[in-house]
Amino acid sequence: MGSVKQSSSQLSRRGPLLDSELKSVLFPLKQFARKDIKDRYTGSILGLGWAVLYPTCLLLAFTFVSTTVFSMKWPVPGELATHVNFGLLIFCGLLFFLSFSEVLTRSVLIIRAHRNLLTKSMFNPLVLPLTVASSAAVQCVISLGLLCLIALVSNQGMSTSWLLIPVVVFAFLCLLVGTSLWCSALGVYAPDLAQLASLLSTLLMFLSPIFYPLSALPDTLAGWLIFNPLVPFIEALREILFGYNDIGLSSLAAMYVWGIGMLLSGYFMFKIAASGFTDVL
Repeated sequence: MGSVKQSSSQLSRRGPLLDSELKSVLFPLKQFARKDIKDRYTGSILGLGWAVLYPTCLLLAFTFVSTTVFSMKWPVPGELATHVNFGLLIFCGLLFFLSFSEVLTRSVLIIRAHRNLLTKSMFNPLVLPLTVASSAAVQCVISLGLLCLIALVSNQGMSTSWLLIPVVVFAFLCLLVGTSLWCSALGVYAPDLAQLASLLSTLLMFLSPIFYPLSALPDTLAGWLIFNPLVPFIEALREILFGYNDIGLSSLAAMYVWGIGMLLSGYFMFKIAASGFTDVL
């Protein structure tokens, strides 16, 4: 009975602590995220219109180069083998990569860039990596909306499998937040991580099935892609939108293992590392 009472009292004490931390993060996060998105397009004529124009231009460019210059083919049924769908298949991978790459390269420097805020007792350092993840998430959602709109207009049609898109997006947002927490915490203690993150981002672009289908890889290499967090998300979105393959529970499980695993481990890692930020910086 004593142990039960002790554990219940610990949970009751943790409740207000978690509630207090949540309040210390949400309001400044809203302000920082809004400012980060606004500053990205400050001074441009189109402003936030670039959030739509940029992925549109990428989609058109990759479609033209892949289908006209390199004459690449995608192993899909004949009715899906169109130039538009080829570009959309590539864009399914590109939108996840661009968001993940942004988080990877920006998070490692975010704490150092705002080291002056760490001296403020009321400021929660969790706000900084969450700002990076939020900004990337907004761009990802805009690109995904554009992708779905073009798929719908190009007579691809909407099926019941589209209901799984929020399930994929939620797991990916967890991955973005977890990655941002890990990279921002490690970036304080390892300054060279900024260069390593840039190199890793470039390698990840070629080691992810963005410009080629997963089936194009030999079995000996495909097995190693289990260590690539982007693979299950890219393949799941292609399967949902184009239905050339059935999305299985293994794909959903892989997405949530990566997403929830990175989120929880990143949070605990950041809380441990944050105690020494002011000493290092």
